[in-house]
Amino acid sequence: MRAQRIIAWLVTLLLATSHSPAQSKDDLSALVTFGWQGRIPGHRWSPITVSISPGDRAVAGTVTAEYRQGAAGIMRASVPFAATPNATTPVQVMVWFPELGPSVTISIRDDAGRLRWRTLYETLGRNNSPTMPFPLGASDPLIVVVGRTTLIEALRGWQPLFAASLMAGAPSNVLADEAWSKVAAAREDVETLPTSWIAYDGLTALIINPDSTRPPNPRAVEAIHTWVASGGRLIVRADEPGDAWRTWVPGQLADNVRLEAPTPAELPLAARAIERAAQRIRLVRESPDGGAAVPGTSAIPAAADRTLVRFLQTGPGWRSATPPGTGITHATARHGFGEITLLGFNPEKTTQTLSVTGAGAVWREVLWPAVQHDALQPGRDVGYRSWGVTTMSPADAADALLNRVAKVPGVGLGVFVLIAATIAALGLLVGPGDYFILKRLGLLQRSWATALFWISLVSLGAYLGPRFLRTENSRINRISIEDTIVAAPPLAFSSGITGLYAADGGAMKFPAADRASWWRGATMNRFGSSPATTDDWLGETRISQAAAGGDLGSIRGGPLLELPIATWTFRAFADDSARAPTLSARLSRGSNGWSAIVTGLPNGVRVERTALRVKSGWVTQQREGRFRSAQASMPSETTGDTPHKPITISDGTWSALFPDRHLDPDPPFAWANTSLSSTHYFDTSVPIDQRPAVPCQLHGPRRRGHAIESLVDSGDWAAVHLEVSNWPADPAAEGVLEGDHTRILRLIAPLNPGEEHP
Repeated sequence: MRAQRIIAWLVTLLLATSHSPAQSKDDLSALVTFGWQGRIPGHRWSPITVSISPGDRAVAGTVTAEYRQGAAGIMRASVPFAATPNATTPVQVMVWFPELGPSVTISIRDDAGRLRWRTLYETLGRNNSPTMPFPLGASDPLIVVVGRTTLIEALRGWQPLFAASLMAGAPSNVLADEAWSKVAAAREDVETLPTSWIAYDGLTALIINPDSTRPPNPRAVEAIHTWVASGGRLIVRADEPGDAWRTWVPGQLADNVRLEAPTPAELPLAARAIERAAQRIRLVRESPDGGAAVPGTSAIPAAADRTLVRFLQTGPGWRSATPPGTGITHATARHGFGEITLLGFNPEKTTQTLSVTGAGAVWREVLWPAVQHDALQPGRDVGYRSWGVTTMSPADAADALLNRVAKVPGVGLGVFVLIAATIAALGLLVGPGDYFILKRLGLLQRSWATALFWISLVSLGAYLGPRFLRTENSRINRISIEDTIVAAPPLAFSSGITGLYAADGGAMKFPAADRASWWRGATMNRFGSSPATTDDWLGETRISQAAAGGDLGSIRGGPLLELPIATWTFRAFADDSARAPTLSARLSRGSNGWSAIVTGLPNGVRVERTALRVKSGWVTQQREGRFRSAQASMPSETTGDTPHKPITISDGTWSALFPDRHLDPDPPFAWANTSLSSTHYFDTSVPIDQRPAVPCQLHGPRRRGHAIESLVDSGDWAAVHLEVSNWPADPAAEGVLEGDHTRILRLIAPLNPGEEHP
């Protein structure tokens, strides 16, 4: 009877704990797409698209991407989502992968915190895990095309053709040709375009083939316009009948251009590009191997006699990209710090017969102005520089800024004395102390217990002692740069490097963090980068990304709200932000020079160094050292008068006179883009570069710097450069009162007609 009761109890337990197949099955599934159809920009922000299919029930929760950023530790980015039943919901998580990012874990949790889906992706596909693509190099341009295109095939075929033509002795601009070989391209559907501007951060250019039957998401268009304003390049094809192209061009610019009906016409630009490609192919075919190993050389492209073109009638804001005296086949317009190009013809229809190589050559002519700054930027490896002037790469700038913010209080001699005394005390207590004391008490057999007591007591003293000897407070050191166009509508973008030292462990909170900022961990690029590290003690960075459709729209960010950090730990971060402008600048021309007024500065800040950039050169308040790249093979600084003393701002306004006698075509050494290490051969004794020019060479500011140069060279704008110290903490952490914040300001202000050349 007892056995029967036990069996009945077990059967009841099994029935109670079991579920029907319909109940136990989790119908949620997910499909992950990395970057732009598998193309991931290295050292740039890019999207991961997680397409969630929840099954018959709605699901709301969080998608998290967890990955390592080399020596910067673990990055954990989360974004909320809500998926509807029997439908696929795309959720995009923004990530910043290093070039050698080894793996990423994607997980989905519901509102109750239950793990619903989790998968590890690795670049090498170890342990039978799904593979993820290798990120591109930091200086490899990436072009994304929306719609059908042969550009991807053209770029793929260019590399072997370029190599074979060099072997055959092709005379060419090897620098530009080799740079074009680094360009990667990807195709994206209009329905999957990201709705956050930071997702486009890794793109060199975005090409749009408008389709009136497939209208884009207005949020995606807004994000693209914000990205262009931050320094991006947008190319819109407008060769097809209709006005579908207007959706992609901001309203005022779209109103200032008119396109004629498609007309057959000659295209000298296309003819020249196609002929150069044909010459290269002929040279390869005439080589000893006949070009047999090079695909795409079987047919020689020829330019079409006539191509359908929609000529452009441009108004204010647009400038022709076509040689004077001919109809405007494509034009460009400045939008913020970026540029929009409107193309009145299709490069893929400029050859007599379909030719991927010929179309690629025409695309190169159109895209090169957008690609050259990324393709020709200095490389990341600066360890083996020869003597000579070397410009600074974004990686160089980040390393220099990390060295500046890495201000960790020293341990001091007292801590080492305490450690030595503690070890000596432990030896005396466990050895002679225990022996004589326990022998007198007749308890030598208890020595194991007293030894354990002494070890515990001394360990407690070793743990608490340094806290009283190393009493420095937590601090935040930050260097940032803000670029502002003060003309209506004003806009501003900023980037920065932050170093945080924690005197005490715990969770550090940032209640007033900028919700439009994107944060990530930062680490040295030249030394100390270990992408494959698996050490958890490096710490983690958590950012919570806002869902699409919030009040911030496309400028929503992934701010750092809370940071778990250990005692006596230093962490470094980098950030980018689209921020609301708070500063304004006015310039006026006088008989002796330029007068500049900047308003909106916080009270208590100090203006350290200044410069004014106009079309004719650089103007400083005092005669400062200049960078003379043409006078010597090494960077040098000429001597001059002592620079002006720092000015403390008390009423939010700064004003100054920039006299004409201090005008110079070369930039001041403080603002020149040159690397100090170019005068040394892998010399670690090079001092930390503390010039205000350094933050200007970070990725975002560098891209905006090209736009600033273009605006100033037009003669209609001038740029006020300020280095300001004692800037308020941004972000401010609870309980952290110490630190310093230096901000570089570049304010671009319009000039009245005739002021540049009175």
